[in-house]
Amino acid sequence: MVQPPVYTTIGLGFGPANLAVAGALLEQHRETQHNSSVSANKFLFIERHHEFRWHPGMLLPGARMQISFLKDLATLRSPQSPITFVAYLHSQNRLVDFINRGNTTPTRKEYSDYLAWAAKYVQDQGIIVAYGENVIAIKEEDEGTVQIHSKVLATGETRIRLARNLIISPGGSPRIPRSIQAILPHPRIIHSSSYLSSVKPMLAMSEKTNRSLRIAVLGSGQSAAEILLDLHQRLTSMGISAGQVHDLHLIIRGGSLKPSDDSPFANEIFNPESTDAIYNLPSDSVRKKVIADCQSTNYGVVNSRTLDSLYEVVYDQKVEDGIAGRKENTLPDPGARITIIPYSNLLSAEISTHSSQTSAGADAFSLALQNTLTRDVSETTYDAIVCATGYERHSWLNLLKSSGIGKHFGLSSASDKTCLSVEQNMVEAVNGEISKSRALELRLKTVEDLEDIPYTSSESDASSSTPSLSELSTTDTLYISRRYRLVPLPTTGRGFVPRIYLQGCTEETHGLSETLLSIVGVRAGEVVEDLCSNYMRIEKCYFCSTNVYPGHGSAFVRNDAKVFRFCTSKMKRNPRKVRWTKAFRKAAGKEMTIDSTIDFEKRRNVPVRYDRELVQTTINAMKRIGEIKQRREHAFWKQRMAVARDKHRAHRTKKLAAKSVSVKLLEPTAMKTRETNEVLEKIKVPAKSRSALMQGEGRSMGMDID
Repeated sequence: MVQPPVYTTIGLGFGPANLAVAGALLEQHRETQHNSSVSANKFLFIERHHEFRWHPGMLLPGARMQISFLKDLATLRSPQSPITFVAYLHSQNRLVDFINRGNTTPTRKEYSDYLAWAAKYVQDQGIIVAYGENVIAIKEEDEGTVQIHSKVLATGETRIRLARNLIISPGGSPRIPRSIQAILPHPRIIHSSSYLSSVKPMLAMSEKTNRSLRIAVLGSGQSAAEILLDLHQRLTSMGISAGQVHDLHLIIRGGSLKPSDDSPFANEIFNPESTDAIYNLPSDSVRKKVIADCQSTNYGVVNSRTLDSLYEVVYDQKVEDGIAGRKENTLPDPGARITIIPYSNLLSAEISTHSSQTSAGADAFSLALQNTLTRDVSETTYDAIVCATGYERHSWLNLLKSSGIGKHFGLSSASDKTCLSVEQNMVEAVNGEISKSRALELRLKTVEDLEDIPYTSSESDASSSTPSLSELSTTDTLYISRRYRLVPLPTTGRGFVPRIYLQGCTEETHGLSETLLSIVGVRAGEVVEDLCSNYMRIEKCYFCSTNVYPGHGSAFVRNDAKVFRFCTSKMKRNPRKVRWTKAFRKAAGKEMTIDSTIDFEKRRNVPVRYDRELVQTTINAMKRIGEIKQRREHAFWKQRMAVARDKHRAHRTKKLAAKSVSVKLLEPTAMKTRETNEVLEKIKVPAKSRSALMQGEGRSMGMDID
């Protein structure tokens, strides 16, 4: 069996998000050419289209972007990058002409060509892109890799690749109202994502009915307004049919089309600094409130230029109606008429085949609309339906659910609702769980540390008011870091090594700009920087537990694929058989192996943005944890020595008892009894009389005095 190729990173999708990542990777490769792990040919992007495409269904004539040309793939991150919009204009010899144009917003067609040019450039520089493949499965592999299964759309062949990291940029899937989904697929029901390629066949089929057409456009955003104007132009060019004009109905839920708030102050919500501010908000509820307050900048709104054009068309209709109302003045009927139907909610949709509503070989669609103010229900028949109802960005969830990888992040295959939250919330949730329901298991059981345990509630109360860690691991809340990386849960994802990044689907945590092009270049730089920070992995020597840096030491791979790393060749021994190693001491019970302070020393692949207050707090916490650990180690040593003293005392007692049986010990002479004292008194001897001549007194020696 052929071993599948292993890539450093595989990106799912090759739209603007991953295209910006590819450009950032090339720049990182140039800056760190000495680091072979950042080589461009170790990165792969899988794209289901056969070539680079960006919103091909909405490249309408004259449609313009709503952002400045400076918010391209790289300018905000690196103005000297070779894939900026200015570099594109220079390569096409249109830089001066664009300046003379006097407008900072390019047309959508030109911006699409810029993205295609950038895609070709990064491929010429060594970035590998697999076009025409659809990712069908993801599986977890050993040795810190993820297995990617993709299907070649042209041949049906399945290809398998391995990746150490994964960047998911799913883009958007067409959002279709549920009532419309029941009658899909149908050639005369199209979504805005495929409008330009489907509108001509749709109108050609409807034109065969030999009567005027009635087309419904659902939506109240920019796409709906642009499609309405384009359909009006197309139907006007077709002319009237059977003496009647064509009808275009724009069905919206609100009372009117609303302009987008593109003022300078409102646009600050799309600044890179706003992403930090939104991510660091104190709670999810506050974050949702801030995002909701800024909805008028992006969702359900229309650019003021488009609104002016649309209103001119509607006003011109009123002028023509007024002129035609006077019998003496007759004007040729316009080819199409626009009608905006406000306060309307779509209840149901079905295919109508009534002879009075349809022609031979053609179906009509009956839509039931309810007025949101009066609750009145009306039914209208249409020949075609265009859904400009936006996009969904949840395809990546289904991919993770079916892969089994989702369990490492708290994603259950049975959950039908999933939300994203910031990484800090996971830390607080886990810490709160530990402090309430498992505090007694993680603290020292010594008298010195018992005084530090806060007894605020009973064990039963904590368990009833706080979910258990097993419940936490099956929740449908996923946690994401500031740099767009999914964070594994500490309970179920501790052994999961690959990094998974999300782009374009983290609006809940990073703000409205996440799904737009405003910060695509800055975000790509943050993702690449976080990826490159994972290259230098400091391993531990299996024998002596010292650090083994990249390019140093040696590795031994056992026949079961387990890898052992050693700092020197002399260390290739079993550490449990050498008394001075950590492994031996822990195996012999001479050091603590289970304690909450040891958990703080474990490596965490969680990048933290620099913050002075956080650094100071961390330093103070490290000192405090060191003190606690020292006290606990001393208490552990005292407890171990107490057991050893008891064993030693019992051993000496046993040894003395054995000797007393075989050897009769002599009684010490210093011990005197009463009988001994009486004997000593009977044998006293009188002392000699003093000498008459004592030395120093002037008498002779040896003479006694009477």
